[in-house]
Amino acid sequence: MVTYCLWLALWLPSTALAAEPTQLATLSERLAGAWRTEAGTSEEHWMALGGGVMIGMNRDTSRPNRTFFEYMRLEQRADGVYYVAQPLGKESSAFKLVKLDKAVAVFENADHDFPQVITYARDGDKLCAWIGTLEQPRKVAWCWHKL
Repeated sequence: MVTYCLWLALWLPSTALAAEPTQLATLSERLAGAWRTEAGTSEEHWMALGGGVMIGMNRDTSRPNRTFFEYMRLEQRADGVYYVAQPLGKESSAFKLVKLDKAVAVFENADHDFPQVITYARDGDKLCAWIGTLEQPRKVAWCWHKL
């Protein structure tokens, strides 16, 4: 048993053995689950926090012949929590958590072309997200209901 525990401790990254960071745990409570718009044309799925990371995906079929999808993750880095987006499976972009309170979570990357701001807000079984610029942070919106 001791040998197994030692092997496991050496095999797992140190972040997997540490207690989950508070901000990530809060985000997990708000985002984890399956979400879908009333029309069923947009859905977002977030796995619960595990091993220091949350994994998510989004699919939008609202525009005919133009399905959009995106892989996302929330992760702790040395300087904070980051939302890492990989639209259409292409190069990823990281957005730093700049605000987390009872109402919203806001991530920003001023150097990114668009979006520069990603905002999430949850109210009961409803989750809304906005993307935009620093000047207009809520330019495009989605609202989903928990499945």
